[in-house]
Amino acid sequence: MIKLYFSLLFLFLVTAMSYGQFKCPPIFGNNTVREFHLTGGGGLTHLYGDIDKPGTVGFGVYGRADLTIIKGLTFGGEGQIGSLEAVASIKDPRQLYTNYFNIGAGITLYPFEMLDQRRLHKLTFSQKVVRGLYAGIGVGYMRNYHRANNYRDLNNPGTFGPPATNNVLVDRKFKERTSSLLLPVVNAGLALPFRNSQFKRGGYWSAILNAQLNFSNNDDTDGYVPLKPDGTSLGKSNDYYSFYSLGLRYSIPF
Repeated sequence: MIKLYFSLLFLFLVTAMSYGQFKCPPIFGNNTVREFHLTGGGGLTHLYGDIDKPGTVGFGVYGRADLTIIKGLTFGGEGQIGSLEAVASIKDPRQLYTNYFNIGAGITLYPFEMLDQRRLHKLTFSQKVVRGLYAGIGVGYMRNYHRANNYRDLNNPGTFGPPATNNVLVDRKFKERTSSLLLPVVNAGLALPFRNSQFKRGGYWSAILNAQLNFSNNDDTDGYVPLKPDGTSLGKSNDYYSFYSLGLRYSIPF
């Protein structure tokens, strides 16, 4: 599965770059569009894990740096810190408050910018919105710190966390810190510039509205790995979380 993902990612990158080189002349008339983008923002997280009722939302902040490869295609890295939360319900007494940080990298495609050769000052507001739509895909690494107030019933394996020993049914010890590979990390959103034109010298600001899904490669993200009384897994799927954010980006042509 991982090999297939990276194969598709590589094919997507090569296809987009090839199309951009042959079909899309750059803004400044050179062989490449040279821009460096710095973005920062914050928003709400929402956890999807083993708990019956996901409950409350958490909060996260992020910083990102991207480099334009060709017009309409960027490559960059991101760092993110925040919290993942869930509340108890009548049906499920489990609750959690988890702090996390992650780092990752990926590519972002602006398909309408790649197709549209006009400068910003020639576009209407609605055309700018369309050209600012993007989608991205990447990978990441996540580290979680599970607070001690996560609900545990040592007599109920269904409330157990990631095991800290090889015999969790006897030792009843769980990890406070866990790691996950995020594969894939999927982004979709809108980048809306504040100024009407781009110049070779001098940067410009954009508002960034982003929706992100982070899929873990294990069941540890929410701090629960429920077991049956005999110690076998309950067969839950891997965890993932969403991050909806609003950010501000500064783009620097060079």
